[in-house]
Amino acid sequence: MKTSDNSGNYRSALLRQFVPDRKFPFPKSLYAVEDTLRLFIQDGGSRQCISIMNNEVAAEEHAALTRAGLHAGDPDWEKWGICNYITMPRIKAAITGRTPEGIEIEGDYKFVDEFPISDGFKENVEFFALTYERPISVKHNLVFQRIAPLLWLRAGAQGRRIDELPENG
Repeated sequence: MKTSDNSGNYRSALLRQFVPDRKFPFPKSLYAVEDTLRLFIQDGGSRQCISIMNNEVAAEEHAALTRAGLHAGDPDWEKWGICNYITMPRIKAAITGRTPEGIEIEGDYKFVDEFPISDGFKENVEFFALTYERPISVKHNLVFQRIAPLLWLRAGAQGRRIDELPENG
């Protein structure tokens, strides 16, 4: 096993730097993932990733939120879901090099080229909330802003995304 695959140093400890006040039960070593990808991917690092995730809450939070009279869909419930509470802040921290509170993350990435984590990445990320829309609402352009990300993805996710329906349709 390589040192960088160590789950204590390069998994839990690294995540604590990215999102200090949050717990994540089964993180993977960032470098073990990199090593795996390097075995199978030969594209020079140019790729897109679409990750789809629900926003479920852990059983412990579920019980506490239910006792507080909250339900799935309530903003005070949703903020504790794994996507909103762990995944999005972790990805944003990795890309920007800053914690959710705006503090620079100390240390260096130990990829082939080492560089400070606080430098972040030139890559970007965008998060979309997917909802079910009634076909009649889509047909009459009543929900264009909510489906625009899907249309953009379907068209190949290239170029500027049109978020507003032009006056001429």
